[in-house]
Amino acid sequence: FQIKFPISPTFMSELLINSKMRSILVDWLVEVHQQFALLPETLYVTISILDRFLQIEKTVQRKYLQLVGISAMFLACKYEEMCSPDVQDFVYISDSAYSKEQIFKMEQHILMKLEFKLGRPIPLHFLRRFSRAADVSDTGLGK
Repeated sequence: FQIKFPISPTFMSELLINSKMRSILVDWLVEVHQQFALLPETLYVTISILDRFLQIEKTVQRKYLQLVGISAMFLACKYEEMCSPDVQDFVYISDSAYSKEQIFKMEQHILMKLEFKLGRPIPLHFLRRFSRAADVSDTGLGK
């Protein structure tokens, strides 16, 4: 998958936003992730969606970066969570900076750009699978 959908280490240099802006967004997404008590996988998938989208869509303006982030997390929740937060929760958590319609529209835009390919193997998946194969308890796996 990483060969098929690589994330270039230099993709940030081609964007309208910089690595500091991305870092601030990711820190905020981690806080949102904790506030919603989401699965660890949801955060990893969120960042994967975010980075892959930014690599493809090089014209994202600073004022829409948070919208891309919450839309990526909204998608990741639908992909990973049993009970996903409602879109209105994302409107609230972003202090109503964006409407639910804007989130839905950005969600659709992200899906189209990524060709609906959201899944990506993450290290936690391999660790859990290996632990099961080795008959190791699941309780010590960085949950």
